[in-house]
Amino acid sequence: MSKPEFPHLLPAGFHRFTLDELPATFVEPFTYSQRRPMLLEGLRKFAVELSALGIKGELWFDGSFVCEKNEPDDVDLVVIIVTFYRFEVIICSPLDMELSYLVQNSASRLPFCSNQ
Repeated sequence: MSKPEFPHLLPAGFHRFTLDELPATFVEPFTYSQRRPMLLEGLRKFAVELSALGIKGELWFDGSFVCEKNEPDDVDLVVIIVTFYRFEVIICSPLDMELSYLVQNSASRLPFCSNQ
């Protein structure tokens, strides 16, 4: 049995948000959702951890969190990091996975993680 499809909240394409702007689109319209606030808090914590490690880049997210699904399972996330020497991509899904590997390792040894 396939998962039901839900309409996207935004038109196709890339849309820029600050962390403070995310609730208005992805949490507040879903008054009765218990998971959306939790997922957003996880996304915030992840961004804070990256910043604390001195890692700068962009967070691209997709999946059921950006759709009209009231209780999304997770946030599909890609972290784009541009360094002086190389371009690295970290793919982490679901968002609420353990971040201990990232936090315990130096910024020079960034993980590639994928939950496929």
